[in-house]
Amino acid sequence: SHPFILTNMNSMTLDLLSPMVKLLEQKINKKEEEKIKKMLMQLKAENPAKNSKLTTTDVRGMQYFVDQRDAELAMLSVSYDIGLKTLTESEITFVTEAELQISSYRVAAPIPMAVTVIPLDGKLFNKESGKLHYFALIHSLGEDDKRILRKEINEVFFSPLMEQRKKESEEFSNLNIQTLEKMNAPPPEPEGEAVPEGEKKEEKDKEKDSEKKPAG
Repeated sequence: SHPFILTNMNSMTLDLLSPMVKLLEQKINKKEEEKIKKMLMQLKAENPAKNSKLTTTDVRGMQYFVDQRDAELAMLSVSYDIGLKTLTESEITFVTEAELQISSYRVAAPIPMAVTVIPLDGKLFNKESGKLHYFALIHSLGEDDKRILRKEINEVFFSPLMEQRKKESEEFSNLNIQTLEKMNAPPPEPEGEAVPEGEKKEEKDKEKDSEKKPAG
């Protein structure tokens, strides 16, 4: 049964929605009060000496209300560690130890985005090395976020090629430096000891005189 269902034959408007919400709150509060009174009577019957002074407040416990204008306190979330496996502009697969349901979640990286976990090939998840492998659809991204996500994907996809180009560029730059150093280097010194021009002339004259003298 569904005791809190409210129906209306007319078109839904804000003027009609407000009294329906109040009526729903009244039905829920009435049901809760009946439940608490029943629990109180049961506790007193089990141990009259100990529970005779119990009130509905004792059974209900302390209640806390958060101001809806305080966005940080008005939201509650649970975080799970995941390992990213694949990523496109519209799909994501990841592994985690948590058992997730078919629902929407927030992923923090590579950019903040909303994803909805859905079954793949009839299975909500596949077991992989002790973890659960999920498939999800990415949604609720604006154009700027899509552009950032596309950039992140391209950087990951082309990172090996970019590393290779960077390596080739460094090797080519080093080769250019070595070539310039060789071109600008001074010419090598001639082998042996250099002889002044005057001494060379005297040696030639001595050779001529020796050739003119007869042998014997």
